[in-house]
Amino acid sequence: MKTANKAVARKRLGLLSFTLAAILLSSLACQTEKSVKKSRIDRLEKGLYRAVYFRGEKPEKLGLVDRLQFFKVPGISLAVVDKDKVEWFKTYGYKDIIKYEKLTPATVFQAGELSQPVTAATVLA
Repeated sequence: MKTANKAVARKRLGLLSFTLAAILLSSLACQTEKSVKKSRIDRLEKGLYRAVYFRGEKPEKLGLVDRLQFFKVPGISLAVVDKDKVEWFKTYGYKDIIKYEKLTPATVFQAGELSQPVTAATVLA
């Protein structure tokens, strides 16, 4: 009788171990939508690469804010669109560098030289 109890106990322990392992693995694999979005934003903010490298040179990751300062761009607004839906948008920098007014999502930009190709693409589409 003792061996039968031991066999049942082993089966229960095995089933419990399997269940706990499955729960642990599924909780590790599941990321919330917020954490996925945050990791994508971080990748964009901290993972820019130079356009050109010399042979043998290791590509370095550049930060978005550092690039804005390097190119003397006061501010930008980024929107990431995936499957016809705005996934996220964020602003960086200032709309007025003299008054130190930060950009907001409601800040309006001038289209400048970009308006002609965008209009042409829209008409041709």
